[in-house]
Amino acid sequence: RLVVFGLGNVGTLVAKSASTASARDGEKFFKQVYGTVRRKRDREKDHGKQNASENAVGSSGGSINTICADTIDDIQVIEFASHEELATLLPSCTHVLVTIPPINSLKWNGEDSFRDMTTDTEYTTKSNATKETIFVGGKPREWPREWKICCDPVFNHPRLSLAELIQPNTWVGYVSSTSVYGNHDGESVNETSPINCEPGSKGELYFRAETEWRNAAEKFGWKLNVFRCAGLYGDGRSALHTLRKKMMKRDYVSLDCEEFGMGNEKERGEKEYPTSRIHEEDVTRAILGSMMKLNELDSLSCNTWNLSDDYPAPRSEVMTFAAKIIKEESTMLLRDPANFQKTTSSTMPVKSERALRRKTDRKRVNNRLAKQMLMPNGILLYPTYREGLQAVMKSNKLNGNW
Repeated sequence: RLVVFGLGNVGTLVAKSASTASARDGEKFFKQVYGTVRRKRDREKDHGKQNASENAVGSSGGSINTICADTIDDIQVIEFASHEELATLLPSCTHVLVTIPPINSLKWNGEDSFRDMTTDTEYTTKSNATKETIFVGGKPREWPREWKICCDPVFNHPRLSLAELIQPNTWVGYVSSTSVYGNHDGESVNETSPINCEPGSKGELYFRAETEWRNAAEKFGWKLNVFRCAGLYGDGRSALHTLRKKMMKRDYVSLDCEEFGMGNEKERGEKEYPTSRIHEEDVTRAILGSMMKLNELDSLSCNTWNLSDDYPAPRSEVMTFAAKIIKEESTMLLRDPANFQKTTSSTMPVKSERALRRKTDRKRVNNRLAKQMLMPNGILLYPTYREGLQAVMKSNKLNGNW
């Protein structure tokens, strides 16, 4: 049995693939697949609707964040807040996957106090809180925290004691980010490279969440697999979606590849650096590969995997290629703008932290270990952004999105 915490983009793909995965004897590998969402809609009010709003605890990206059915594609859907149902389910699960991103629920109010932003409760370091030391960028830092108010909302679920519910030798997967590595001045990073993420960054939150899971896995005998993903893209979010959004915001449609392909850095004459990315389907294949090799992977408690494609490339190169695809498929821009907004709601804002990291966190992600150990025949479906974006275009046209 598998439970996926967070039916977002990656979580949904993994859950759907797992529900149909076959073992070597031809039987279904998983007898049952479960997935969490933030809430279920009223069936009568929203009959037939399966897509929903995003950015909620219980989902990493929002593919089936809010739904109106108990079962979708053989996935049994459970609300994240249904702690009694989860507590009954977890002891019988052989695999647990966490795709929900970490949260920064603590905000300093002063030298000796902080506020939990999820419950609007103030704590002091002298009474309610304890201090935890963690090494980031080679330097120890002390973090005040109240028990159960930490980085990972699943591990620190206020109503679930995972230490008592998840059995020893259970496969536990955590979807993290290569942002934990921080800046390496354009050099290649593998799973043993130093953690150089900046204090307060999203990379640091991911690293803190990894540490919580790693410590628990060693203590309780779980088989932990941490998947550090490069920039994710797929059928619902990609360079193609970014360009379509730019075009729709303007009151005209331009198919000039140079205009839409070149990023702001190149326009200002700034030096560009290659960045790594990976298609969500290849992430799914790697995660399933790990799940199905529970007894084959040599690990006492934790494996870490870098997930990226084979070709780090500057953003302007990727955007130029995307513009060329759009130029060849110009009829896609004639769709209803309202429908366009629905298909691009997960597009990253231009001035997001991720956009800023492209300037400061310069690295190339080495994927050799994951390809060799997790990918069928050691091959990616989409080894570069070219194959990946072409597949995104084909899928969206086939499904009638564009």
